[in-house]
Parts: sequence; C-alpha cells; structure tokens
Amino acid sequence: MEKQENIAITIAHNLVRYRKQANITQAQLAEKLNYSDKAVSKWERGEGTPDIFVLKQIADIYGIEIQELLERQDKLTFSRSILKNKSVIVILSTGLVWVVATFAYVLTSLLLPNKLEHTWRAFTYAIPVSFIVLLVFCCIWGKKIYRLILIDLLIWSLTLVIFLELNDLIQNMYFIFFIPIPVTILLLIWCIAESKRSRG
Repeated sequence: MEKQENIAITIAHNLVRYRKQANITQAQLAEKLNYSDKAVSKWERGEGTPDIFVLKQIADIYGIEIQELLERQDKLTFSRSILKNKSVIVILSTGLVWVVATFAYVLTSLLLPNKLEHTWRAFTYAIPVSFIVLLVFCCIWGKKIYRLILIDLLIWSLTLVIFLELNDLIQNMYFIFFIPIPVTILLLIWCIAESKRSRG
C-alpha cells in the first residue's frame, strides 16, 4: 500500500512539473484529455492516478515518454546524463582498447627486442577489438543499420588479422579475403530488404 502511495506521489509531482513546463493550466489539460479539471487536480495532489491510457495521452501532450511520468526525477536526471554522455563513453572505451594495444606494443618491444617486426601486430589486434566494443554499444544505443555495418567491418578486420598472422606460413593467403565478400553482399541485401519493409 505504501509503495502505491509513493508511486501516486511520484506521478503527482511529475504531472505538476511537466504541466508547468508546458505552461498550461489544469483546466486546459483537462480539456485536452476530455476530463474535468477536478480530476486533474486530484491526480496532481496524489489522491488518485490516471489510468495507463490517460498517462500515455499526457505523455504525448508533453512530448515525453510515459516512463518519465512514472519515475522519480533524480533517477531520470541520472539516466539522461548517461545518455547525453554516451558518445564520450564510446570514445573512452574504444580509446582504452588502443591504450592497452600501445602498452602491449611497448612491453613486447622491451621484453622481446629481437622480435620487433612482430610487436606492431598489437595494433592490428586492436582493430577488431575496437569494432567489438563499438558493436556492444551499438546494440545498446544504436540503430540496426549501424550494427550491420560494424559486423561487416569486424569480419573484414578479423580476416586481416588472420591474413597477417598466417601469411608467412601459408602460400596464396590473400584468397582469405574472398570469404568476407559474400557476407558483405548478404548484409547489404538484408539492409535493403529491411529498409523496404520499414517503408512499406
């Protein structure tokens, strides 16, 4: 019961806040919703809550997500600050991959000075790892088209790493680059089909 009262109070605070931000009166909101201003006043005092369909209407009027009417503002402010900084998070995470690659390069150069021609490969490993990091964040925040592009780039970069590792051991290793071509074509066809489906 106490939890329900807390939710009602949270919704009440949010209803008042967003109505004032929209610069409309209780009566104006009530008119838009086809309710009485007494009902709106009751909701804003926390003495009752609108049903889910009315909450959706209110969210649409204010141009917000329904979740923003249901959650405490301190939580929303925190989640918004994270979302605003998502590009910084992505850049720092990807940058960290290259810091680790640089550290690995320096360390192997110091410990294995007679194999300097191989130490630079730490940077080639960083390429597919960077695409994996970007793909993870893209699955969280990005669009499907970007995911497909990153999957394709990941496949090509892994092919490059395999080529560089095995080129000295296997003749005609460049044939490995034929493998990602059909994958790229299939992903392209899928992208075109998805875009047509979303339009139609």
